[in-house]
Formats: sequence, C-alpha cells, structure tokens
Amino acid sequence: MAGTSDQRLDSGIRAKTKDERAVTLSDSEGSLENVAAAADGATRRPRAEVKKSPEPEVMYCVNHPHTETLIRCARCLDPICPKCQVRTPVGIKCKKCASVGRPEVYIARPQHILYGLLVGLPLAIIAGALVARLGFLLVFILSAPVGGLIGETMGRVARKRGRIMQLLAAGCIVVGALLAPVTVLVVIGGIGALGMMTLGSYLVWLGLSSILYVVLASGAAIAALR
Repeated sequence: MAGTSDQRLDSGIRAKTKDERAVTLSDSEGSLENVAAAADGATRRPRAEVKKSPEPEVMYCVNHPHTETLIRCARCLDPICPKCQVRTPVGIKCKKCASVGRPEVYIARPQHILYGLLVGLPLAIIAGALVARLGFLLVFILSAPVGGLIGETMGRVARKRGRIMQLLAAGCIVVGALLAPVTVLVVIGGIGALGMMTLGSYLVWLGLSSILYVVLASGAAIAALR
C-alpha cells in the first residue's frame, strides 16, 4: 500500500511539473508574439514627413525693374540689386539710405564738383608751371604746401569735403602738371610757339621734378579734404 501511494504521488508531481512547463512555454510564446507584433507595428509606423523649406521669394530691384534680387535694404526694406547695394557696418543698404546720417559737407553734388573744378584746375596749372621748374630740393619742400593750398581752396569754395573732392583735387594736380610745359611755352612765346615743342622736349620738361610734385601735392590735397 505504501508503494502504491508513493507511485501515485510521483505521478501527480510529474503531471504538475508538465502542466507548469506547458504554462511557462505558453507565456514565453505569448511574450515573443507581443514583441514581434510591437516590432512589426514600429516598422509599419508611417515616417514623419520632412518639411521642405520654403523657396526664397524672388523680388525685383526697385531701381532696375528687370533685375531679380534676393536682398532688401536693411533700413527701408526695398529690394536692391548688386548695383544698388552699399555695404555698411549695420548691413547692406540702398544708396539713398546709406547717405542718410552722413554730414552734409561730405555729400558732393554736380554743382559742387563744378565749383571745385573751376577753382582747382587753374590753380593746379599755375602751380605746376611754377613749381616744376624749380630745383629738385625746392620742389620737395614746396610741393606739399602748394597741394594743401589747392585742396583747401577747393574745399572752401565748394563747401564740400570727402572722397569725391579728394579725387577731384588729385586729378586737377595731375592735369596741371601735364599742362605745365604747354602753359609756360604759350605765356613766353605765344600760341605760335607750340609748333616748336616736340615730344622729347615735353618729356624733358616734365622730368623727375614733376613726378615728385604730383605725388607730394596730391597727398597734401587729399589730406586737406578729409
């Protein structure tokens, strides 16, 4: 009887163990199915749409209606093409806005340029005719004061200074130096004496003294018109 009871107990334990293994295997299969389903759902999940950046607005220059541009003036916001752009420390501006805020003395208009030319060119021709005929040492000493006087006179008559007036003064000095031989010859011998001038005599007249005069006088005139 005891042996029969032990056999029945072993059979019950084995059956219970088989049932537990079956339940454990079923749970494992269920977990694997859940993992696979989750992975399949993640795979089938729709991808996030990539937003395309809007295309830049194509504009036309306010001064050149047929020229496309992507730039606006930093001040008035008008579309401007490269020809109308002026770079400033605070961004790109149109020419009109770039001039706002500048002192009036540095804004030269055509009439101011004409006033400066009418005064500066005659002075430069006379100075070139006189200074260029002096010795090399005197040219070196007098060129800067003469150039400064020409520049200062142009600035006072035109009441303007700045880059345009500086270039105008330097140009007058160069032209005055080039016309100096002709001026002296006409003053001494009259218009008929021009026929006696040759290219060689003209170049000899100019020489190194004239080059030195142009360099020093132009630099002084530019400094005077800052």
